[in-house]
Amino acid sequence: MSRWRDLAQEVLELGPAGFAFRVRWELALRTGLTARLERPPSLPPSLSAAGATFADLLPFAAAPPVRAAIAPHLAPGAAEALARRAEAAIRGRIHCFGRWEAEYGDPIDWHLNPVTGQRWN
Repeated sequence: MSRWRDLAQEVLELGPAGFAFRVRWELALRTGLTARLERPPSLPPSLSAAGATFADLLPFAAAPPVRAAIAPHLAPGAAEALARRAEAAIRGRIHCFGRWEAEYGDPIDWHLNPVTGQRWN
């Protein structure tokens, strides 16, 4: 009986829209749809054979034109601070959420929780 009471309480607390979202979420999770949709993309065989990486497919401009475009909009000294932060990030020291620094290791271990040291697959 408490199962139905818990369900009723959840509907009351979430409201109709929140409850509908929760139902969709649980269905996607339990049917495996979430896992299939969140699978990392793979490279086409022709690009893999050519030695390309996933980063080669990203639509980012080369660094020099981007640097020239943003330079007039940066405060004095901001470019140097940004360069220092980027160099630290390359070595695995990532500025998180605009508030704190986390050590992810060098090379960066993206499966690591830098606060607890726990790793996830």
